[in-house]
Amino acid sequence: MGITGSDLICEADAEVETRLALGVGRCRLALCVPEDAPVRSPADLQGRRVATSFPRITESYLRSHGAEVHLVTISGSVEVMVALGVADAIVDLVETGSTLAANRLRILAEIGPIRDRADPEP
Repeated sequence: MGITGSDLICEADAEVETRLALGVGRCRLALCVPEDAPVRSPADLQGRRVATSFPRITESYLRSHGAEVHLVTISGSVEVMVALGVADAIVDLVETGSTLAANRLRILAEIGPIRDRADPEP
């Protein structure tokens, strides 16, 4: 028995039995690009570099939208990877969006909500 975030469960594609949904940390996984980027859809990222802590989910999502990308798998502050020139876009958890704004990023697409699997669908 243990406590972990549903984001990690989704990324690992793990089969787990949820005994108690804690109902904390409701976030959404989002594909983000610079505010001034001419990118208008996930397909526009074809051949670009995308930094994320969620490579499995990211690759699957982008492939389903016709984009083959170069994944940069990292942990930690994903949002700064664009400013550092490491990536052209990111996929990361977003709660309020204040960190995105501070790094001059905008949400291009929401991959989906991250919530306890036992939570009811909205």
